[in-house]
Amino acid sequence: MLYAEAARRLAERARAGDVCVGVHHSAMSPQVVELYGHVGLDFVIIASEVESLDIRTMESLMRAADAGLTVPIVKLRWPDLDCLQEAMNAGAAMVMMPHVTSRAQLDEAVRAARFTPEGTRGICPVARYAGYGAISLDDVRTRANASRAVIPIIEDREALDHIDEIVSCPDIDIVEIGPFDLSQSLGVATPARSYGNPETMRAVEVICGSARKHGKAVLAPYWVTPETDSPAKLVAWNREQLVSRGITMLYGLEVVILGRFFRELTELRRGATTRGD
Repeated sequence: MLYAEAARRLAERARAGDVCVGVHHSAMSPQVVELYGHVGLDFVIIASEVESLDIRTMESLMRAADAGLTVPIVKLRWPDLDCLQEAMNAGAAMVMMPHVTSRAQLDEAVRAARFTPEGTRGICPVARYAGYGAISLDDVRTRANASRAVIPIIEDREALDHIDEIVSCPDIDIVEIGPFDLSQSLGVATPARSYGNPETMRAVEVICGSARKHGKAVLAPYWVTPETDSPAKLVAWNREQLVSRGITMLYGLEVVILGRFFRELTELRRGATTRGD
């Protein structure tokens, strides 16, 4: 199974307490994904939840991540088993499933990611995950059934009622927090504030507490605020507010980072003059 060993090492580091940093990619550019690996990011989230991402593009982005020596993680559009299997057939070694609210739902997703006798996934000797036939099906089955490929996203109030049941699943290494949808589900009046809301942060602490108890890593977006107006302030805020609570896999939202950067660059227009000959 492609990328399986790199994904396993990433999960082990995060579970051991090493802070791993990545990015949520939206531009659908293989060159940009490859660049993220070359600059040292640990993982790239190839997202399809709100992006117009087809399976061919997904494959290209995963190849680019491999070229940059970073781990591709596919974020599914829906909590749908067909979507999960399509992403894994394209070669994904880790998939993020949105809106997981129960242990039964998670167990079903784990089975969909594995082959018989542990799972329900169909197998093909010439699929991309089998190296188009270069990897034996015995090896493919062994790696897939030993992997912990599914990352449940906790982003609903209902999931908090079952958090220990979900996080204690022995077939996962990582759980993700979706702070925007979680804030909305909690009834926060301005969910865009996300981590800036006390109720959301109490939910974050509950999730992180369960992860510590069960030895799991926590993945979440880091937060950019008007107050974190320099890289040093950004790192300090996220270390104090998120890493201190047990989140060891942090990723930036590419469009937020770029939007903020270029918005600041527009300051060049203020007071600028054209120099003539």
